[in-house]
Amino acid sequence: MLYCQRQQVPINPAEVTQFIAKQSCFLHILCRFCAAFFYFLVTMPLLKAQKKELAVSYLQQLQQGRNVAVLSFDKIPVNEVNKIRMNIADVNGSLQVVKKRVFLKATAGTFDGLTLEQANAAVMLLYSFNEEDEYAPLKVIGTTLK
Repeated sequence: MLYCQRQQVPINPAEVTQFIAKQSCFLHILCRFCAAFFYFLVTMPLLKAQKKELAVSYLQQLQQGRNVAVLSFDKIPVNEVNKIRMNIADVNGSLQVVKKRVFLKATAGTFDGLTLEQANAAVMLLYSFNEEDEYAPLKVIGTTLK
């Protein structure tokens, strides 16, 4: 049971669904419009200024990392990526999924030979900030792949 915030009245989601189904077509159109608008806000492309800020942050992180690896991945579930990210954070590293085009434009000439065709899947950057073992995040990736 859910409870309304203003009143302590129990709300049954099944009853709400039935109520909406019985209402006019206007309510259905309004709900679909709100859902489409929310989807647009979530998936809206980045503006040019946002892409520039993102490119600057990529370059700053590349300079701060002791060891940086570029990984291309495809068809890895989000839960697995999050587990890998947490394991890498335990060894003082960072894993970041990047926007390919922004990353390649920001690092033009830095990663020789890395092109958009080679990075046909999603791209992750693996940073190591570990002073003692700068290859520790790579070891985490290696054990995960086994």
